[in-house]
Amino acid sequence: MGLIEGVFFGALMGPLQVRQRRKRVAAVGNMPARDLRVAGRAVMRGPVPADPKIRQTAEWLATTQLKESSRLRWFGFSLFAFATVGNVSFALSSSPWWWLGAAATLSFSGLCLLMPRHLRRRIEMLKHETSE
Repeated sequence: MGLIEGVFFGALMGPLQVRQRRKRVAAVGNMPARDLRVAGRAVMRGPVPADPKIRQTAEWLATTQLKESSRLRWFGFSLFAFATVGNVSFALSSSPWWWLGAAATLSFSGLCLLMPRHLRRRIEMLKHETSE
């Protein structure tokens, strides 16, 4: 059953990830890979980059990610909640190992709900803070 869930998840999420990556690569142009890694890291955590170009790229990436995660928030939550119910039912009827899958999908469903708030806070930091 895990194989079926994996195929279903990959069929839904694979094309979505490819489309999002193409948008990001097209938007940042020929930025050096190191700077792009710094900007990508700044979207989620860590200090605000001192370089204005990297900070602007990080802000754009965070804003783009916020739009995508807000748009797909309830779909993602529903998908992972459905997978959690499936994993719990398999854990109760088949093998206790399914509890690991239930914990993972429950975590992902919570992440779908919390990510937009986190990204909004990071965008504000990237707009207003300067690194020393």
